Amino acid sequence: MVKKGKKIDEYTSKELFDWFAVLYQAKFGRAYTSTTFFGLELKALKSLMSKYDTHEILCAIKTCITNNDKTVHIKYFVAGFDYYKPNTDRPDLYWYVSIRGNEKIKTLWSRYLMYEAKWFPNPESEKKRKNLLKELEKFRNAQTKKGEPSTSEVSKIWSQETK
Repeated sequence: MVKKGKKIDEYTSKELFDWFAVLYQAKFGRAYTSTTFFGLELKALKSLMSKYDTHEILCAIKTCITNNDKTVHIKYFVAGFDYYKPNTDRPDLYWYVSIRGNEKIKTLWSRYLMYEAKWFPNPESEKKRKNLLKELEKFRNAQTKKGEPSTSEVSKIWSQETK
């Protein structure tokens, strides 16, 4: 289990494995069991950590488990990582919005994504995007001051959302 307050940037592959297991149990109602040797799954997660940001991996784990109706495994997740990774330049914001955001914050995030996706934004759109980004960063900073969420905290929140 990941303890409350451990910084996401300090996570190891074991913490990412714990996140996968907690979210898996919250969605499917049973404990995650490795289909291969446990060390191979940790090694696969470690290889992702050498290429991608930890927030990006956490968001992809959440997306992978959310999108699959049947069981899913880390080996499957790592193989399809490009499909599950968030399509945003700010996975850190997306992580806090998806885990701790209320409806207002999630709406701000959706609006931010709309402005971010514009190919040729006019000055007014760019100004609105920057204002939304400031709001979201303020939310993220407030959440970071509270401390990183523990896996038990997120498990409770997430199991309520999936029901």
